[in-house]
Amino acid sequence: MEKKLYDTVTELIADESFIRYCIAQETDEVIEWENWMIQHPEKRPLVLEAKSFLLQLNTALDEEIQIQQALDEFKILFDHTHTTEFTTSKQGKRKWVLASSIFAAVLTILGVIYYKQTNIHYHAANPTIIHNDQALRKNIKLVDGSTVVLAKNSTIYIDPDYNSSNRSIRLDGEAWFNVVTNNKQPFTVGTSQLLTTVLGTNFMVRAFSKEKDEQVTLLSGKVKVKSTGSARETILTPGETVSQDLSKSIIDTLALSQWTTGKLQFHHIPIAAALKQIAVWHHVKIEILGTPSVEATMNAKFTNESLPEMLDLLSFSAGFSYRVQSDTIFIQF
Repeated sequence: MEKKLYDTVTELIADESFIRYCIAQETDEVIEWENWMIQHPEKRPLVLEAKSFLLQLNTALDEEIQIQQALDEFKILFDHTHTTEFTTSKQGKRKWVLASSIFAAVLTILGVIYYKQTNIHYHAANPTIIHNDQALRKNIKLVDGSTVVLAKNSTIYIDPDYNSSNRSIRLDGEAWFNVVTNNKQPFTVGTSQLLTTVLGTNFMVRAFSKEKDEQVTLLSGKVKVKSTGSARETILTPGETVSQDLSKSIIDTLALSQWTTGKLQFHHIPIAAALKQIAVWHHVKIEILGTPSVEATMNAKFTNESLPEMLDLLSFSAGFSYRVQSDTIFIQF
């Protein structure tokens, strides 16, 4: 089906096909929208903004109303205004005004619920949007001096009042943040399920809208992570990572600190330890089958290589084979 060239977020989120694409309800429509964005790359930032906004609404409504029910009710009202016959152009104009008013009211109600549940100072209408769709990592310097290393296929939305009345950012994807200290103005990163608040620190957030899992990992300083769907929160200390259910684990900070530079180095370390660092680097699980030689150590240096490139080189030198299944790499010695 031919799609029109959408110009606003409102037009996109009023399209049922776009809603199904955002929630990945129909595989064919996901493919269709991805192909449409390839054909119209200039529309990608608009699509990403609309998708992020819609997913936030979906999360915020989980505990109060079902988003599909709200959309169905809106559709009934909207369709009613279009099926009612009018005999004059003035009445026809009145019909469109009524439809627009209903749609605006629905968006206003959803927006209020979203704001109350997430408590994030964020304007969906006019953020500064930065998307990385080509480079493995994109370095960004914010106006307050804080820096962001944005992973590929990731997007940040910077509040228009950033460094004025707030320091709020939304993230769809993965990014490393090095935050300048400002005791009077905390730095916040919002995702669909988590809100991370800091004063000054180094941390990483991974929260792709197409994935269910979210993670916040701390290298230095201290951060507070709050679940957007409840009042629950936790404090992270260096070397800890937390997921969307606020469960914690310990992570290898060496590999994480090297991630921002795109360089991963091994100096006489056991093969199993090197594979664990690669797993952290690429956010995958690695299962080791068999037993590697205890004496065998690894010396290697990688600069922006992909996961298959790393494994191909290491498998040749360390004598193992591997296979990929979903997000898990099985290493066979």
